[in-house]
This record gives sequence, structure tokens and C-alpha cells, in this order.
Amino acid sequence: MKTFKSLLAQYRFDEILPAFRALYTYNEPQQAEHLNWEGYRTIYQSLLDLPEAKTTLHIRLSSRWEGCVPMIDMNCAVFDKKTLCGPVALYFSWSELMGMRIYKKKDVVISLPELVAGLLWEITYYGGSEEMARSNFEIDISFPHLRVKNINEMKATVVIGDIHGLETWKGIVEEHPDCLVVFLGDYLDPIGYVPRERLLSNLTEIIALKEHRPDEVVLLLGNHDLHYFCTDIDVSSRFDFAIGEKASRLFLEHIDMFQYAYQEGDYLFTHAGVSRAWFENDFHGDIHSPIAEQLNHPKDSQVPALCRLGHTRGGDEGATGGIFWADKRELSEPLPGFTQIVGHNRVAEVTTQEGDSGGKIVFCDCLWNDNYLYLPH
Repeated sequence: MKTFKSLLAQYRFDEILPAFRALYTYNEPQQAEHLNWEGYRTIYQSLLDLPEAKTTLHIRLSSRWEGCVPMIDMNCAVFDKKTLCGPVALYFSWSELMGMRIYKKKDVVISLPELVAGLLWEITYYGGSEEMARSNFEIDISFPHLRVKNINEMKATVVIGDIHGLETWKGIVEEHPDCLVVFLGDYLDPIGYVPRERLLSNLTEIIALKEHRPDEVVLLLGNHDLHYFCTDIDVSSRFDFAIGEKASRLFLEHIDMFQYAYQEGDYLFTHAGVSRAWFENDFHGDIHSPIAEQLNHPKDSQVPALCRLGHTRGGDEGATGGIFWADKRELSEPLPGFTQIVGHNRVAEVTTQEGDSGGKIVFCDCLWNDNYLYLPH
């Protein structure tokens, strides 16, 4: 595929303006009415004047831009091989961006003028120059589902999906020493063969990481963890009776290090996810109170719903899965107003799903394919 700059050079501004105007009108209809389109002509030319810096990074497009917010959807993102570095909108070396090759998923239907228009939308999301974009982002940012007052108050976050005995998490942690690390659970019950002692040793090392960095590591619990020590949850597939006693002891002796949910602003992290119907009708939660606090400290009457196995995964007819069991098909309408980060549902790469009420859910059970989620500041 061509580089960012070579794509820009292929078209005059007037040739991509209809697609650019249509995208802006779709995403920001009120702002589009007052935009200085000629100002973007100048920006377009300034991008063409930038040199192409050599880089090993590339840009990957996973969906069209309509309805997307760069920080949340990351549909157009910078990658280092398979590692997600962050959205193009937050990559503030525009010369490097000009030198990056662009790849799109095969199922993304988009014309080249639309692609160029989308790239222009993405790179200028926070401002018409590299300096302006950096300044606007750092001072004060407002998103539909996330408000960040000061970028320096937040740490970049690495999210690691279902472990299932895999040890590739170690390299990810080493690569991001200054990041908050969130594990989404399911540490045991490997899909392929892993020696039992190595399996327990791997979990022990994860616990040791939490002990060493208590404020920078979050350990969530999944259904493949809870069934070793909790009688409220159904036994999952691949439960290993041979390590049952040791696994139970390992979890219970360090139970204070684990939690059911984690929340930062409007970002909600759980193992499987929270559907709107389940939260309102089964769990009977309060949308106006911190969600993770309610999930981590449920009332006795809420525990059955929290641990419920939904019909899609083999539970009772009509039942919706709780935060350890929710199936992707049960999450078509996620909790509105939040961006959820979850594992449990296997995907080849980080995948985003959006409901009609504005809730988003990002599926991250892709460690098996050497992929994980990186959230910049």
C-alpha cells in the first residue's frame, strides 16, 4: 500500500473536498455549517510540503470514519508490526505519519478519495498543524463519552486479554514499563497444552507483578478463575481438577489483589462486559453511581445476576450473561455512555462494537494472536 503522503499527492484538494465535506457533515453537522473549507486547502498543501520521515510504523484502517471518535474507536491507528501504538490523531510527528504505509482491512469498502478525506479528517482532528493539535489535546479535550481535563494526570494503559496460560504478557509489560497494565482475567484453563506447573507458575508471576506494582497493575477475574474458588458461578469448560486445590489456594491467598471491575471516568473494564438490559433489569444497578464500585461490591441479591450464565452460552432460556459470562451476541446494546474494555469473546484483533444508545464495547481477547490494546494518555 502507498504511504500517507503519496496518497495525498495523488489528488488535488478539490477532488477530495466533496468526500471531506460529507464526512464532516456526518460527524459534526453543526460545526460543518461554519467551517472554513479554504483553510483546509492550505492545510492540505502544508501536508504535501512535509518530508516523508523514515519509519517502521504503519497505519491500519479497521473501519470507515463515519460516527467515529479517534480516541475511543481507534479505527485509524498507528501500529508497530502487530502492536497498537494509538490513533493517528494523537501521533504528533506529522512527518513520520507522511512516511507511514497505509493498510486497510479487506472488508472496509472505501474509495481512494474517501480514504484521503478520512486521513485528512483524522490528522486534523485536534488542529490544523502539528503544534496546534498537540496544544489543543493537552489543554482540554471533550469527547462524547470521555472528558479529560489534563492529559498529564492520566497514564497510558495497556490492556491484556485472556491469558489462558500464555506467557507473552511478559514482553508486553517490559515494552511498556511506565503504563498502567490491566489484565482482563482468565489466567488458567489453557486452550492448548501447557504443563500444569508452568500454568500455576505463570499465574504466580502475574500476582508477583501486582505485588511489585500495586498501583500500576489491575487484575480482573474471569469465569475461568472464579470456578476454582467460588460456588456462585457455573463451572466452565477445561476446568482442571488436577490443579483445583492449588489454584483455589493461590487465588484465595491473594484475593485482595483481584477485582471484578475497574473504572477510569467513562472507561469500564470487566472480563466479559455489561449489557444495558442486564444492568437495568437483572442486576438492578444505578446508572448514576460509579459502575465498577457497584460490580465490585454487589448486594447479596445482586450476586446471582453478576455470576449468571446466559442462554447464549448454555444457560437458562431467556437468561442474559453477567460480567463473567456475557456473550458478544448479548452485548449488541452495551451500557450507554461508556466505553467498555472486555475479554472473554475471542477475536483475532482488538474489535469495537457500538450500540444504538451510544455505548461502545472493545473486545480484547486476542492475546492468543499476539495482539493487545494500547490506550494512550
